[in-house]
Amino acid sequence: MKKFFKILGFLIILLFAGLVTWMFMNMRDRHPGYSADMKIINDSPAALKVGFAAVTITPEVPDRWMDSNNDNEYNPGDGDTFTDGNGNDKFDPVWIAGFSNRKPANGVHDDTWARTMIIDDGKTRLAIVSIDAIGFMNDDVVDVRNLIAPEAGISYAVISSTHTHEGPDMIGMWSGTPLKDGLNKEYMKFVKTRIAESVEAAVKNLRPVNLEISQDLTGAIPLVKDTRKPEVFDSGMRMIKAIDKKSGEVLGSLVAWADHPETLWSKNLLVSSDFPHFVREGIEKGVFNGDTLMKPGIGGICVYINGAVGGLMTTHPSLPVKDLFTGEEFNEPTFEKAEAQGKQLSFLALNAMENPSEILESAGISLVVRTLPMKIDNPMFKLGAALGVMNRVQWAG
Repeated sequence: MKKFFKILGFLIILLFAGLVTWMFMNMRDRHPGYSADMKIINDSPAALKVGFAAVTITPEVPDRWMDSNNDNEYNPGDGDTFTDGNGNDKFDPVWIAGFSNRKPANGVHDDTWARTMIIDDGKTRLAIVSIDAIGFMNDDVVDVRNLIAPEAGISYAVISSTHTHEGPDMIGMWSGTPLKDGLNKEYMKFVKTRIAESVEAAVKNLRPVNLEISQDLTGAIPLVKDTRKPEVFDSGMRMIKAIDKKSGEVLGSLVAWADHPETLWSKNLLVSSDFPHFVREGIEKGVFNGDTLMKPGIGGICVYINGAVGGLMTTHPSLPVKDLFTGEEFNEPTFEKAEAQGKQLSFLALNAMENPSEILESAGISLVVRTLPMKIDNPMFKLGAALGVMNRVQWAG
């Protein structure tokens, strides 16, 4: 009996050691020694080149499901069923991120994107990328930087997320159960590859340009609220329009505004980029009232980036949005509400871009980057990472 307890004790210690090692590996630095530190100061204005590209990162949603009790959670115990779209005899969920667990997509409403703007002053080539996602962690960003072909000549790549709450889980914490990693690793490979392709395509599209800078600091106030104290938010829209020096063609635009893309809110079951989809459509193709064009678009590729969404800047269900032309008021979270919001925002942006505050025919890019260690105090975040619920497994090749 004594020998039995010794063996049992040894096995428990071994199991505990294995658990601790596993948790440590989950939390390890995926890119040890990586640093993006750089300091580039260029006070000598030079002719600028700019290139744009947009590639889709829309996930495949092979299966559909029936929500028997309309609770927006997939649970076979509640009688929820699925249609096996790809014939593999299992449910292949695309977990929608942002609100709650167990919410698989039931299709795609609009494409999600990796959109890139490259700015080059002859010495520095800066890539600004925006992806339709709620999160893309630092180790994922480093993976993408390592994937971009050296011949693309990128000095530095900034990769940001729009923070849409209607896209696929790219962190791993919105799966079918609270303790299960919901990350689709094949999809993550696809997204990282596509971002790199977007950057490389934008480099190939570089053209000499003039940049028109514009802003509207107050027009979008009715479209956002801060739902957490203190109520402080930046409602300003800021735009850059790139015009080909030779042809006069608009190559693209960058639009920045601060608001969580969650106008569709928590019951939506379709993959979507939320209101940024309608903003980009309006700026590129024009703003319509039904079939009637009310405001021409500028063409090119629109890159939408999010600003300081801080406390909780959002178009909450309690905030109504009016149709720009009919005056119809949308209260409930619907695609009609998101479209009305997008039309208002693109209309404001297009108006502002007609009267730029500054035109840059030449400029120098100054860039200061420093890698900073940041301590995480949130114990649940650390526990989730340690248990592998928020899967940080890297992929770099």
